Amino acid sequence: WELMKRRHFWVPSLVAAFSWGVMAMPMSIVRVALGQLDFGSRQSLLVIELHFLGMFSPGFITGKLINQCGALTVSGLAVLMFVFATVLAFISSEATLAFWMASLILFGIGWNFGFSSSTVLLAKAYEEAPSMKPRIESANDFVMFLLSGTFIFSTGYIYEGGGSELDGWKTVNSVIFSLIGIMALLVLGALTAQIEEEELKLSLDKQGVEVFVDEPEP
Repeated sequence: WELMKRRHFWVPSLVAAFSWGVMAMPMSIVRVALGQLDFGSRQSLLVIELHFLGMFSPGFITGKLINQCGALTVSGLAVLMFVFATVLAFISSEATLAFWMASLILFGIGWNFGFSSSTVLLAKAYEEAPSMKPRIESANDFVMFLLSGTFIFSTGYIYEGGGSELDGWKTVNSVIFSLIGIMALLVLGALTAQIEEEELKLSLDKQGVEVFVDEPEP
């Protein structure tokens, strides 16, 4: 359990959980909102189809981005996509479908970047303790789906509490924006810690000092 208290476990778990929650909250309620604003069923279905396209089509380049820029940097890109998506969600209206489509596409892209990068980050925990892999995977899935499931479950209540229709949609996105803020602080803190570790390692290498990491007890 000592390993699960470390940053290499909690950062990817929380990045994955927030990526799922931020992506799925608008997805779960958007068709209800569009229907109450008198958009047709086919129009709302098109928004969902484009959302799925945004979720999975970046998979062709996400791996290359992670290799070239680093997993935490791609997590930062996920935060950026989520911010743009939320801004577009706030300016969505009953007059046009364009902003709804663009917003849901960006939510999907943000999820792809966030979830993919968190999966790579979690692998660093395996490097420290290969024998702990099954426990780490199980604990990661528990944290990820517990938090994201809570976010998703709350969406309907938040939407109704905001007054439904466009007001409810904007209320949901206000909550989403706060979650993105927490995710941004998490990624920024992890990036700062990573830079400090790299500087320390470089300093120790110059001094000819080797650092060994003991495998923690199960």
